Amino acid sequence: MDVSDVVYLRPEDFKDGWIIKERGKTGMEINIPVCAPLAQILKPIPWPIKQNERIFPEMDPDAAGTHIRRCFTKSGLDGYGSKYLRRFIASIMLDNGYSNDWIGKALAHAEGSKITKRYSKIYRDTLEEAFGKITARGKRVGSGLSKSE
Repeated sequence: MDVSDVVYLRPEDFKDGWIIKERGKTGMEINIPVCAPLAQILKPIPWPIKQNERIFPEMDPDAAGTHIRRCFTKSGLDGYGSKYLRRFIASIMLDNGYSNDWIGKALAHAEGSKITKRYSKIYRDTLEEAFGKITARGKRVGSGLSKSE
């Protein structure tokens, strides 16, 4: 989710252990499981009485984005922000074998979006492992060939 999607969360967006809502930027549906750590973070928040009121009524998306960038900077990661978190998740998914179509759906990108490919990258360790397997297999296959073949 983008920062604005989080800032504008409402109790009605939580359904059977999932966050299900329309993404503000694309209008695509977001489906995110509520994991145990997130449930613990949300537990002490005083929920509004009405289901359509915001959970974080005083929070501004721009101010939240600025705060996230400042937290990264304090951690020694100057230049990072909330978009980095989405790119990180996309890269982890790709690195674990998920297709760009699946990743795009998980990030609530429009179908066929080129942004998904830009968001996700394969990690160097994974590339080295893959090329190592290709090289090893090539040596096994190539060892039975003669120069005349």
